[in-house]
Amino acid sequence: MKIGYLVGSLSSISINRATFEAVRKNAPEGVEITEISIADLPLYSQDHDHDFPEVARQLKSAIEAADAVVVATPTFNDSFSGVAKNAIDWASRPWGQHSFNGKPVAVAGSSIAPHGGTPGTTAMAAVLAFGEAKVLETPST
Repeated sequence: MKIGYLVGSLSSISINRATFEAVRKNAPEGVEITEISIADLPLYSQDHDHDFPEVARQLKSAIEAADAVVVATPTFNDSFSGVAKNAIDWASRPWGQHSFNGKPVAVAGSSIAPHGGTPGTTAMAAVLAFGEAKVLETPST
């Protein structure tokens, strides 16, 4: 099984990235977990819909090649990160070619905010569901 892991943070000390590394290192035999990089994505603009940059094509290909995807995002200002939203915007374009369509997706997150990662993960799940991802239900804490 191939699982893609998208970390919605560019921080070198990201808790979500550290969690990803721990999970990846301890994955059971037969489970391949690979990070789907979003660090080099330019800001999305419709101007690129007919001439996608290579890095955006790689993002879409990595999502589509995975059997399932985990999206891990920090909570910033009671929502998910801007870089995560930018990645979802690229993955959803061109119109009608949403890479998350029908894809099983788990949403995870962490934050030092009073409500933890719940605001960010709840908002992210809604955006992914809009793109017809099969968002796995998770308990909120």
